[in-house]
Amino acid sequence: MRAIGKIGDVQLAFQKEKENQDGSKYWGERYTIFFENGDDIHMIDSGWLHCQGKDGGRAILERRGIRVGAVGEALFRYGFRDWQGKRFPECELNKFTPMQHGMPQSAEPTAAEVAAAMAEAEEAREQHVNLTELPAQEANINPETGLPF
Repeated sequence: MRAIGKIGDVQLAFQKEKENQDGSKYWGERYTIFFENGDDIHMIDSGWLHCQGKDGGRAILERRGIRVGAVGEALFRYGFRDWQGKRFPECELNKFTPMQHGMPQSAEPTAAEVAAAMAEAEEAREQHVNLTELPAQEANINPETGLPF
């Protein structure tokens, strides 16, 4: 599912110390991301984040643009996860694209922009009327029947 919305909250769901094959240790973390889209709130799983030290996964999420209050487009997948012979519903985040920061604060157009848009629309309407009247005059349409014969 693809949706535009806001990140409501990011909470640590699971944290576990893991060991590589060479014996070095790292942390595996999973976060629950609350994504607000209109009236809906989706609880999305971040998937496993492999990081150095506790709470390193939060820094990984912030580098991806996932922080509380961030507005953007999220691509997530609903499905099932099998665990110990049981099936559980799951919602997993595939991609998050934050919106650009240079957007204007107000979406309200100024009076000059509205006047310019209305003038362009009026000019386009006049051109359309002129273009539709010329072919009718050239075809010698009978005014009584509205047909060219």
